[in-house]
Amino acid sequence: MNDRENLCLLHSKDLLDQKRLFLLFKRLAGQHSVSIAKNIHETIKEFNSATFTEDQKLFEDLYKIAATIENKVIDVDVLKQGVNKLLDNRKTIPQPKPEDLCVNDSVFQNKILSKENNQKTAPVPAVYDMLSLLYLTTNEKQRQQHFHDLTKYYYRQLKDHLKQLSIELDEILPLPVYEKKIKDFIPNAKLEVILHYLNQDAKEDTFTSELIQELYLYVLYPKINIEDCFKIAKEVVGIDYNFLSYELVEANGLLGALGQYYKLKLTINKAGDDVVLNLFAKFMIDFPKDAFPGGEDAFPKVGDAFPKDEPPTLSLQEEFVYTIFVPELKNIGLGNICDFLPRCYFMRSSDVMVFEDLTYSDYEAVNSEEPYSYEMLLLVVKKLAKMHACSLLYEEITSKGSGETTKINVQFSKYVMGFSQAVDTKFKDTIHYCNVNTTVNYVYNQFPDVAKEITMEEFRERSRDIFDSMLDKMKTSGKYRNVICHGDIWGGNILFKFEGTRPVDCSLVDYQMIRYCPPAQDLMAFLYINTDKNTRTNYLSKLINDYYTEMSTIFKRYSFDLSTVYPYEVFMDSCEYMKSYAVCQAAAYYPSSLDRKKVQDLLGSIEKTVRFFAVDKTEVLKVLMKHDWIRSRFREIVEDLYDLCLQK
Repeated sequence: MNDRENLCLLHSKDLLDQKRLFLLFKRLAGQHSVSIAKNIHETIKEFNSATFTEDQKLFEDLYKIAATIENKVIDVDVLKQGVNKLLDNRKTIPQPKPEDLCVNDSVFQNKILSKENNQKTAPVPAVYDMLSLLYLTTNEKQRQQHFHDLTKYYYRQLKDHLKQLSIELDEILPLPVYEKKIKDFIPNAKLEVILHYLNQDAKEDTFTSELIQELYLYVLYPKINIEDCFKIAKEVVGIDYNFLSYELVEANGLLGALGQYYKLKLTINKAGDDVVLNLFAKFMIDFPKDAFPGGEDAFPKVGDAFPKDEPPTLSLQEEFVYTIFVPELKNIGLGNICDFLPRCYFMRSSDVMVFEDLTYSDYEAVNSEEPYSYEMLLLVVKKLAKMHACSLLYEEITSKGSGETTKINVQFSKYVMGFSQAVDTKFKDTIHYCNVNTTVNYVYNQFPDVAKEITMEEFRERSRDIFDSMLDKMKTSGKYRNVICHGDIWGGNILFKFEGTRPVDCSLVDYQMIRYCPPAQDLMAFLYINTDKNTRTNYLSKLINDYYTEMSTIFKRYSFDLSTVYPYEVFMDSCEYMKSYAVCQAAAYYPSSLDRKKVQDLLGSIEKTVRFFAVDKTEVLKVLMKHDWIRSRFREIVEDLYDLCLQK
């Protein structure tokens, strides 16, 4: 099959087999590389933003087909609205960026549409051209099996071809950006291919009806597409299945400053039976940066700390945990102690992560009105011990194997630096001082009788010093051994499983705030954020010992001695050192953690959420403080802060 045969219009009856399909995209990458190399130093002034036909009859045909597709219920009015939105967006596409990598010799536009329109089209992004050809030469079953393999294969081939032309694709189109562009271009490419089919009078063609159904699903659920769902289903059940449909519904009652949460339901047929796969999707928030004091300048800037293909993002740390760290742990035999977190089935950098939905396995986030019981606390303490043991054992095992000292913060420095260690700390300081001001001003004013030996002003001044010292304790320690800490270990990130009323397991979720710090940072913060004073009085010392005992047991399982790696006396000293950090963290978390449902109802929008976390919590606290149990918990933490101030 020559180039001309490869890069021509293929009728639906002439489906390519897998080998010929991959050969087609290898040839396409080669052709695109030549065009990209020619354009690389030029600014594309005209973007192909109006290639859609204006023939209204084709759109009428589209909607007629949609209304009559067998066994599928499509709301044609909803589909029309979605298509019109795509058309409107298409007309207002901004000037192309360098990473769009426009090609002049578009296979789809110039070799196919030009035959229909008898005109040469403007440059188009290579990714868009690739997708258009993909939808033109495959049916849904083939895309279910090969979409992600084909798009990755095209990227690798394009990278190899450009390298021969002394161009590094990673520098001009990093893989995460490429994957995001695929998501962005998919609906337009599908619509354009649908219109092409209709122009070819392929109204009865299964290709056409399949793409219309897929386009309708996109209109319903634009945050995720069917191609994503193909990959997710493959990760869950393997390749032997037929995809039927999917549904994305917002998960109510979940509070998160760094994500939006959804329930994702996939319906497939496997071995003749319809099966529903229930999943949990977290989408990264596109923060309105002007809502922060300082606007754009308030966000972290880490300069050259990150390579061009891995810019810092709000999801970088969690992506590292799932795609790099946990696989590394499994590679060295630590897979049996990686059960502290849920499974992740899909990820698109800076956009979405899809996990198993633990609520369908009877896991739940517990209401904070009742402090955790000792049994619940013990479950979490043991999971933290597993998580932290993974870091210490990883360093010990890899150091022993290589003969050189391994430190996670050296090997994976760009992933574990965290907000607390960003080069530019304005973002961190914005949130930090919002917490401090809320506590020492509004909260302290609710309990004026706490300060006795010193004045309220002295109490406030000393408290500010203690809060500021907390920032240093969020950094990698030069005195104590460090581990990958969760960094955000409050009730909303802990799911429990019960048998009757007895807690039997827990899972730790949300790893966007990890950092490389002493394990006592997580342990002490957890024990203060999620308990009341009575529980701490009765069980704090015991739970600290339970943690060390559990970690010691894990070390013995792998033939290591914890007492030589992290001596008990050193560990206990680190817990005492982290006590003030834990008290400050509890004070900072209480406004959002004590009544999550109420706070969620009061916020309700990204703008209000940003204001709550980075500007002022007072209005929300005025509502929360009407509840006696919440006032009681705040009073207890104010008393703990006061005790710390008296020790200064």
